[in-house]
Amino acid sequence: MVRSRASLAVAADPDGLTLEVTAARFLGLPLPRMLAPMSRAREGVDPEGRFTFDVPIRVRLLGRLSHYRGWLVEPQRRPRTGGPPRSLQR
Repeated sequence: MVRSRASLAVAADPDGLTLEVTAARFLGLPLPRMLAPMSRAREGVDPEGRFTFDVPIRVRLLGRLSHYRGWLVEPQRRPRTGGPPRSLQR
């Protein structure tokens, strides 16, 4: 397993949180800015009550590595009937 670590600055505002990478280490050594990942991620809740996220990740020297965004909802809770979950029923 490759060991890497990033330090984040977290700021809250009325619309949610911003998480920004402030430093990074690889194999315990600090990465120079040209090689360190950069990200200014946002998370919050939209008007429909969904948890939203937008996470761009890039490296100055290489450009964009990844960018994912989307939303999550809590699954509808169903009352337990005492039987096995539907995924186990045949």
